[in-house]
Amino acid sequence: TARRRRWEVLFITTRPSSAGDTTQRQTQRWLEAHGFRMPSVVVVQRSRGKMADALHLDVVVDDRPENCLDVALDSQARALLIWPG
Repeated sequence: TARRRRWEVLFITTRPSSAGDTTQRQTQRWLEAHGFRMPSVVVVQRSRGKMADALHLDVVVDDRPENCLDVALDSQARALLIWPG
């Protein structure tokens, strides 16, 4: 869908670093294993909302309410919460 609609998709993560490869590379490999070809990954330590604002993102999809609130407060992007269950 993203390719057909010509959407730019960016994965933003705050995962902590661990042994081995960088968090960015580990996340890229995981995403590739789950069907996302050549994923763009940004690792942040703070506000996803400020990142969304700096990148002029239109929509941020997240599974954590606090991240969606952060986006709503710190950017013009729409926050879309995917609630498990």
